[in-house]
Amino acid sequence: INAKKSYVSNLYSDTLVSFIPMEDIDEHNIAVTSKREKKIGEVYKGYTYFKDNDVLVAKVTPCFENGKGGIVRNLINGIGFGTSELYVLRATERVIPEYIYWIINREDFIRMGKDRMTGTGGLQRVPSDYVANYLIPLPSLEIQRQLVDEIAAHQRIIDGARQVVEGWKPNLELELAESPLPEGVDEWDREKLDNLCEVVRGSSPRPKHDKRFYGGSVPRLMVADITRDGMYVIPAIDTLTEEGAKQSRPMKKGDLVMVVSGQPGLCAILDVDACIHDGISGFRNMNQE
Repeated sequence: INAKKSYVSNLYSDTLVSFIPMEDIDEHNIAVTSKREKKIGEVYKGYTYFKDNDVLVAKVTPCFENGKGGIVRNLINGIGFGTSELYVLRATERVIPEYIYWIINREDFIRMGKDRMTGTGGLQRVPSDYVANYLIPLPSLEIQRQLVDEIAAHQRIIDGARQVVEGWKPNLELELAESPLPEGVDEWDREKLDNLCEVVRGSSPRPKHDKRFYGGSVPRLMVADITRDGMYVIPAIDTLTEEGAKQSRPMKKGDLVMVVSGQPGLCAILDVDACIHDGISGFRNMNQE
């Protein structure tokens, strides 16, 4: 976990290395692509060091919950530096990097890590001891490779389907432009969104992890629950007690929700009644006459 920089301390200060800020790391994408370069003397202090085949995982909310991370390869001179909000996992000879990556993308790793976060507000982070002490199944290298190959085959199918969906997305403005207007009307009426629905911001009970508020039967929608893969969403990560729900923001099935932190702009429609995290805004009563 987070190898020491002493491995590269003897390099000349003008040695070029890859530089990867958090915004260049995708969500749930195994490949982290380097787009920038810097001299090692510019980044040696204050940034996180990694090398080819290391696994990166974001430690700060909401990047951790959103699955930001991946495996770095093809780095300049095999070396990279990036944001200090990363943990770097370097595989030993007992495990392959791809296997580690898919393990830390599992729902239980993210859920349990979120419960262990410390700090306040948007500066909450997963402790390093949680990552270091997380127990994983460890089959033989041969079985690891078989599992990784099987997942990769499924992922290619998913990626292909996603490309089809992305290419098919409807253009609402074009559809409206081509729709016939009522007789005597030159253009469609416009109305403010908050005149058509109630816009609210999610809320989280405090203090965090208090058993009076967390771990009950009321589903709570988290930022990581909302992806580009579907119109409807069901909370899968977090729950509140009835008392916690009173301090949160309850929404109804059919309400629209939108991420406002982490990956702002991602939208979905709730498929169940649920509360929403403070990184999400909700649009209530959109179907009222």
